Amino acid sequence: MQSFIYDALNKYEPELATELHQLPHAPPFVFSEFVQTGPYQTNEDGLTCERGYWVINSDRKTIIDAVANHARHNEVQLGHTEVPIKGADLEAVETETRAKYRTMSPVYVSQYEDDERVDLHPDDGMWFARVRDNVRDRMEAKWEETPDELIIEDVHWFKTSRLRTSGEGWATGTRMEVTLRTDTRTSEFIQTMGLGERTGLGFGCVMPVNQIPERWR
Repeated sequence: MQSFIYDALNKYEPELATELHQLPHAPPFVFSEFVQTGPYQTNEDGLTCERGYWVINSDRKTIIDAVANHARHNEVQLGHTEVPIKGADLEAVETETRAKYRTMSPVYVSQYEDDERVDLHPDDGMWFARVRDNVRDRMEAKWEETPDELIIEDVHWFKTSRLRTSGEGWATGTRMEVTLRTDTRTSEFIQTMGLGERTGLGFGCVMPVNQIPERWR
């Protein structure tokens, strides 16, 4: 999906595409994994489905418009399979002050120990501090604002998940449902810019559960 987004920008917003390629930090968008919605079938290759979707969020309308236009006229490459795109829905982010969020792609959090990057998960107390610090640091850097409130009330469930980050590189993030209490601007930031680190590589896309359409669950 990352390549699909940049293909869209190269076609519709080439100057912005060049700008984003030169950024020293994560680009201003976040995207989900391919979420399968069924109906499901089993065959000799395993489980297959007929439908699914991606979520792409950004605080820049030009990025969303470029991706939506590209989606209306193209297919997306999923592994070795070209998947036809049947439609693109544009929806405004609805802020929440207290909500249960579901990860649409794993949330990645880490810390350095003796110059080695160590993946963190919610069973480590440092995970909570690193999530809060990361949101604060990125919000200050990108929006020049500071969260008024960001409290992680509960992690309802989680499981770890590995994603490829480069040719031979992997990172282990966390799929989960988590209840957050925030101010409205922090809620908007988390939804449009992602939660955690490496958001430009396919990590950190989250949505309030009550905003996920029933047909997507």
